[in-house]
Amino acid sequence: MWLKFILAILVGFILSSSFTVNLNLILPVPKDVGLFVGLIFGFLSWAGAMVYFVSFNKITSALLHSIKWLVPSIALNVFLLF
Repeated sequence: MWLKFILAILVGFILSSSFTVNLNLILPVPKDVGLFVGLIFGFLSWAGAMVYFVSFNKITSALLHSIKWLVPSIALNVFLLF
């Protein structure tokens, strides 16, 4: 159970960071508004990703479902940054 919780924290942080970077790169707003929206959205997506991760019975299925969300988000990050 502790391993699942620690992985939920780490994977949730990676997912929320990736989603927040995508959001700030897509929205055409000033930097201060983007920072505020990113802070609020980042916390909410981190909490949601943790709940989503912990809701699975096995760690492997939780990791596989999280990777399904992470790979497209990272691909979008790479596309928007370069």
